Amino acid sequence: MMYCKKRREAMNKKENPWQPKPRKRKVTEALKAYAMMTTSASNGAVRDISQLKKIMKISQNIKTSKNKDGLEFIEINNDIADARIALQGAHVDWWKPKSIKDDVLWLSSNARYEKGRSIRGGVPICWPWFGEHPTDNSFCSHGFARVIPWELIESSDLKNGATKIVLKMIPTETVKKQLTYNFELILSIVVGETLSLNLKTTNLSDSPFTISEGFHTYFYVSDIENVKVSGLRKCLFTDKNNNFKKGIESNSIIFKITHR
Repeated sequence: MMYCKKRREAMNKKENPWQPKPRKRKVTEALKAYAMMTTSASNGAVRDISQLKKIMKISQNIKTSKNKDGLEFIEINNDIADARIALQGAHVDWWKPKSIKDDVLWLSSNARYEKGRSIRGGVPICWPWFGEHPTDNSFCSHGFARVIPWELIESSDLKNGATKIVLKMIPTETVKKQLTYNFELILSIVVGETLSLNLKTTNLSDSPFTISEGFHTYFYVSDIENVKVSGLRKCLFTDKNNNFKKGIESNSIIFKITHR
């Protein structure tokens, strides 16, 4: 500090001392985001660029809305598809390409959009366990991910016309009581001619922990006996209708109605 003071005094004694000159500068959205970035002086300036990323990556095809109970939704409307995602549970409750007439995802007419309740239909997320909790049946079935609030951390428009959003689970007190490990749960959704969901779990604790997960998707079908599921050959399965017997899938899965 003493050195800087003496240097400034020496500069002021010059015949034409330096003076700061005011200048106009266009304030862009990126510059506003930069000004918002937090700094830390403990080890020099440490800048958090997450604010800047939020400004720089924003889809032009999304909007947000709320229902009468205060639940928030992200609505996507691009050139090739429409979709709606509830931020409670990161739940895709509707998606339809504009190239087809009929809905793809089934949604119950009795679906309840209330805080703390799962939505019956669409694509519920089952995490960090599928079915009943392995040791405590007082916890809700299929885990807590589908009833916990999530936040939008990124959105962008892709070159093929699809829209991508990235959601992150908010670690509430309910979450911390049911899963004591530190983690980060991220869901990436791409809405286009196809619907893509990618769920990523990152273990932030010092020890390993076990999870099970799944997308409990409800599809609209005309006749279940005309439906065939392929792509699961050689996968391990557990048959709930046969005393949870395990086996290896060898064929495509077909369905037969035994009672009408």
